[in-house]
Amino acid sequence: MIRHKLPVANGLSTDHPVPGLPFVDDAHLPQHARWIEAVGRHSGTRSWGRSDAPGYTSAGKGEWAAYTTDQSNGEFAWCVRHHPDHGRTVVLMHDKDASTLHTAWIDAADGPLLFRAGGYWWDGHQWYRPRQVYDSAAGRYVHRPAQDAATVTAADLLDGTDTDPDRAAILGIDDITPGHTPQNWIDHLALWAFHRTARSRPLTDCVVDLSAPELSADQLVDLDALAEIGEIDPEIARSFLARGIEFPDPQTTTGGRPAWSKPVAADWLETRHRSGEGLRSAMSGPTPENPDVVIGLKEIWDRHTEMFTQDLLHRHRHRFAQPPHRPLWQRLSGRAPASDAPVDEQAVQQIARSLAWTVAVDLERTIPLEPLAATIRAAVLADLADSLKLETELNNGQPPKRPLFTVNQQIATMLDWLVRHDPETGARILNEIIGDAQRDLELPRASSIRALQLALATDGALPDQAYDQFLERALPPQTD
Repeated sequence: MIRHKLPVANGLSTDHPVPGLPFVDDAHLPQHARWIEAVGRHSGTRSWGRSDAPGYTSAGKGEWAAYTTDQSNGEFAWCVRHHPDHGRTVVLMHDKDASTLHTAWIDAADGPLLFRAGGYWWDGHQWYRPRQVYDSAAGRYVHRPAQDAATVTAADLLDGTDTDPDRAAILGIDDITPGHTPQNWIDHLALWAFHRTARSRPLTDCVVDLSAPELSADQLVDLDALAEIGEIDPEIARSFLARGIEFPDPQTTTGGRPAWSKPVAADWLETRHRSGEGLRSAMSGPTPENPDVVIGLKEIWDRHTEMFTQDLLHRHRHRFAQPPHRPLWQRLSGRAPASDAPVDEQAVQQIARSLAWTVAVDLERTIPLEPLAATIRAAVLADLADSLKLETELNNGQPPKRPLFTVNQQIATMLDWLVRHDPETGARILNEIIGDAQRDLELPRASSIRALQLALATDGALPDQAYDQFLERALPPQTD
């Protein structure tokens, strides 16, 4: 998931103030991307600056984002996001967080213009939930719209509201106290509006916040509820939260108590299921020693346990028929037991099981999984390309509209082996195949997904239903 970094303050020239934050004089800040970047670039110092356009292209005359370390207080940095139609966002960040916000702004060409409510973002037209669910086939986070979301503008907040700009102040960079929230923020918003000029964007176009049913107080869940959703012990959850890991950014925090929207919680749970741990869990078989052993490794473990058990028992019995092979202390003492002496088979099996486990967990030293995965990927794509070529030739040179392909049995068998023995790598290869088939072969996702599903269903070593949970977590996510 992408972490949302909260700004320290609003720049006075911003068109889109962040609610609750003070306003800081930014008159010294250049207007253009390259100039902002140049401010912070000084060799031999900790100061830094950067400018880019969305999609990691060079900043030009259209959209761009830039940031620079403040030259009078290196603890902070100025971040600017410009759009020719939707105006300019100017925020003050902790210097260490500036690059994170910058990257979030330029991550994709259709990415965010601003963030609110713990990562909800606006692209100039509609609001989306925080980016958590990753589409590995496309190489991007899924964009999921916030249902029935409405934009709250500065005009909405100030219209008919009793405000007094004299109760507010525009701060200097050295007046900033991180974490400080003005109690009468509406007065500060009014003072910001007072400094707007005739050339500034109308207040009706200045986005401040969003309103959505899923963000209403009665629809939010607390930490205990979120932990229950993720099947995490509440005490462990509190430890995770204190260390800033595991959970998405909360939509609001009241009295130190975070709260999340239910759709954000659902996306977070989906992300957990799609993680390496979730994929391995979907393809695991419980054992007395370890409740979560991947099915393929369990097969190796069980098979080698039986082999080692039989071998150890054979060696135990055989050595007493061969006096030179008896333990030295037995030969010296003359106390040689009979060849049919009782054997502690349970102890032998425990030793064999331990030996077999070392074989299972050391699989990659026996079979190079990454080269194997790359070979399977190339083989499946080549198979799909051949099938597409044949279908096109049979269709008088026209690509089929709804192609239905199958994967060669031998290739499908190897794909299944990879999925059973290394679900995380298997899931990655499935997504790479789907993405490459779409980009390079112009093959609809539905066709390649169907071919992969059929390959596992027809040539896989497990029953059909055994793959359902894995594929639900491994295949590309759905957009809302």
